[in-house]
Amino acid sequence: MTTPAEHVLDNVISVARNFSSRRPFDIIRERKGWDTDVIERLEVSTDEPLPDLDLSVELIHRAISQGRTITVLTDYDMDGVAAGILTYAGLAELGAHVELVIPHYEGPREITAPKVDQALAQYPTTSLLITCDVGINSNEGIDRAHDRGVAVIVTDHHIQTVDVCRADAVVDPNRTGATYPEPDICGSQVALHILSAYARTHCPTKATAIAMLSVFGGIGGLADVMPLRGQTRALVRRAVGLLALAVPDVPVYTKADADRDENPIKWHQIGQWNLEEPDRIDPNTSTLMQIVNGQSHDRRYREALRGLSVLLSRLIAAGKVRSVDDLDVSFLGFTLTPMFNATRRVEADMADSFMVFVPEAVRSSRPDYHPEVFDTYEHLDAGRRSAADTLVANNETRKELTKAAMEGIFAAEQPYAPYLWFSDAKPGVLGLLASNLLQETSMPTMVINPETLSGSARAPEWFDVLGFVSQMNDPRLRAQGHHQACGVGFTDTHALAELIAAIAVYVDSLPEVDPEDQRADLHMMDIESLAQLDMESAEVLVRLRPDIPLPMAPELISLAESLSVLGPFGQGFPAADIRLTFQPASASIKLMSRKEEAGELQKGQAPEPADYKHLKVVTGHGLELLWWNKADQYQALSDATLVTATIELSTNLFMGNTRPQAFISSLVVHTVRQARGAA
Repeated sequence: MTTPAEHVLDNVISVARNFSSRRPFDIIRERKGWDTDVIERLEVSTDEPLPDLDLSVELIHRAISQGRTITVLTDYDMDGVAAGILTYAGLAELGAHVELVIPHYEGPREITAPKVDQALAQYPTTSLLITCDVGINSNEGIDRAHDRGVAVIVTDHHIQTVDVCRADAVVDPNRTGATYPEPDICGSQVALHILSAYARTHCPTKATAIAMLSVFGGIGGLADVMPLRGQTRALVRRAVGLLALAVPDVPVYTKADADRDENPIKWHQIGQWNLEEPDRIDPNTSTLMQIVNGQSHDRRYREALRGLSVLLSRLIAAGKVRSVDDLDVSFLGFTLTPMFNATRRVEADMADSFMVFVPEAVRSSRPDYHPEVFDTYEHLDAGRRSAADTLVANNETRKELTKAAMEGIFAAEQPYAPYLWFSDAKPGVLGLLASNLLQETSMPTMVINPETLSGSARAPEWFDVLGFVSQMNDPRLRAQGHHQACGVGFTDTHALAELIAAIAVYVDSLPEVDPEDQRADLHMMDIESLAQLDMESAEVLVRLRPDIPLPMAPELISLAESLSVLGPFGQGFPAADIRLTFQPASASIKLMSRKEEAGELQKGQAPEPADYKHLKVVTGHGLELLWWNKADQYQALSDATLVTATIELSTNLFMGNTRPQAFISSLVVHTVRQARGAA
């Protein structure tokens, strides 16, 4: 008769004997299908011009040559903000008399007749309107502009739903009849194409200056979750590089700071950024600004790029950026984009977003916005820092609103889950809720206000929300935006129920997923945990089939570096699915305090409970795992017997030594029933 201990041992032997001897990167590459051809195809982009590109360039040239005013109307999400800044600063650099209207998130997400009237009331000498990231379906506003003798260039990337867009030039890769080879580009990329074409044709000495504005194009591309291939891939990579150049000089701690009598620092902080006087960080000390300030540029162009250094200086002060290495695709997607999108989600002032980069446009468009900050250059600098701090604070408010709204969703009756959920949260938060629920369910997800029957939809890549709603051919349904991220609305609950029923039928008709397709691209096991397995954990481990034992540090560093070379990862080129199974009993689990990590606490001073935000786990093998904003999972993780974490592998430089570390994106607590809960 086999004893429990022998049963566990047999399972351990089974798992260990099936460990692969192959290099971790080779396992990932095979499962992802990453061969040379695949990687090379990712980098291929088109040289074909966007529709109406030449026409838009000539319309702009006519306005600039005649000294006429060009006014920019832009959308209010991150892509729209980036496109508006890029277009305003770029046209200024190219010699245009240019103005910009600070957008508002209330009302239709189109260029309406009242919005045109407002723009012309502010800037009555306008002869040309340029829309950014909006306008393809805005014939009402376009007609009003024409009635008032103003030409219109639409720069957009959304799908055309009107029969004919009546703008003078329509630069949109997704306009009706367009055959542009790379239609999946964002609004700020479209705007960048126009400015680049103008510089090549009429102002070749400014081509490099316009190219530097590609940082905003890359930010917009990632923010709008464009597929990371072709021109978008190169643009995002360039944006990350320019952001690294925009980091200003920050003083560092020295040995003298550790020896001082008052508030001495810890020894491990020597060489780290000294943020005790963050207002003294000078944006002009960044490499980017030294390049820009060493050349002749329009002041509005210069201030737009300086805004990057202003913003980064405040993110550094807030502890959101700890080193230049933090500035990667994850920073763009999970720090920068949510921060700017938080403005509308918490119903704050859109002028803050633009104040950081284009203060002159704010002063002209919004004379009610803190007029005192424009009195002197010193006041202006303080005003821009304050605007950046407000964006950071708005994002923290957004997190709290989202957390409370998610709790409300799960506490309420949800008859249409998992495809549709009701919530009375602020309209700007509904998209975030849909994204969170999509992560949990992996299903097409809508979050709808029960009173207005409108809200937001998010979907996995295999489900096209716009296409599905269009095929329903039901006038009671509305969907507008992107294929996997859009606004939705219903005229009545019957229409809502019919759509949900149709989605359920479609999902049920899909073929069952092959279990092999659900395997991780690389599944590692902390071998030290094998010594403490119980029967249930051992049986689960056999079913999990980990590929390899957790490697030693040098091999993990090599793996992280190999993956980094292939980046950026994102939509269209997802990162490797890497998982790590371990037993919490063999790991060290610690609550992380921001103030403690930053060295802001006096010796012997304990952090306030509310200051604990994150978890740090060091596995028995020694790999450090960081789990952001999951301090509330401390007890559940401590009580678990066996867990599998999905991780993002990276490296960390500590006191001159490079070591591997990983960030937990999700974690499953296992039982004999395979999985009991996901965090």
